[in-house]
Amino acid sequence: MVPGSLPIIQFVRTTLRAKGERLSCYLRHLDDLLKEGNIPLGKEDRKKVDQAIHRMLGMESKHCPEVWRAVKAEIERDREGFVRRLKEELG
Repeated sequence: MVPGSLPIIQFVRTTLRAKGERLSCYLRHLDDLLKEGNIPLGKEDRKKVDQAIHRMLGMESKHCPEVWRAVKAEIERDREGFVRRLKEELG
């Protein structure tokens, strides 16, 4: 990490949270999975995917590591089922 970058990261997180934005850092780990499922990857699409995943998992948490742990466990349990449920949730 670049010296002095932590305050910038904290500022961005605080600003996004104040605007009601979720930091969906885990979505970068899902690029291949989303491509396999033909799920769009644009900026607005990523917000929708993030919200759909939160609904699927019944999670209110915006804390990325918690969400990623839950997502990873679901994918390891049933990858194809996860993609199918996500597509259904997205409509």
